[in-house]
Amino acid sequence: MRKILIAVATVGAIGFAPSNALGAPKLDELGSDVSLCWNDEALSDDAARATTTVEFHVGQDGLVDLNTIKIVSSTAITQTASKQAFEAARRAIIRCLMSDPVDLSFWDTTLEAVFSVATGVKVRYQPNTTVDT
Repeated sequence: MRKILIAVATVGAIGFAPSNALGAPKLDELGSDVSLCWNDEALSDDAARATTTVEFHVGQDGLVDLNTIKIVSSTAITQTASKQAFEAARRAIIRCLMSDPVDLSFWDTTLEAVFSVATGVKVRYQPNTTVDT
């Protein structure tokens, strides 16, 4: 199985962002969960070489709001590869984060997941972000 990189940005109450030190184990666990659901083996060579950033919002119920899953950026060299990489990332988020609520510390939070076959899994908070809900 190929690996992914997941970077996470959070949004809570205005001016509040959880500490990296306090949230790191939970973030790593969330990244591991999503990586297990990411079918990167099905990607074309061009899509597999891309780094794709996807944003989504976790509601107050701890579930991902499907309407908020969107591509933020992609390094794919074609639109087809970019779309394929995004759809694989989107399916991974849905598969892993829709059936059970995520950890309470992520509720009412916007997360940003960066998928990269080459770099493995990395999860972090990025404070001072805003969300449109």
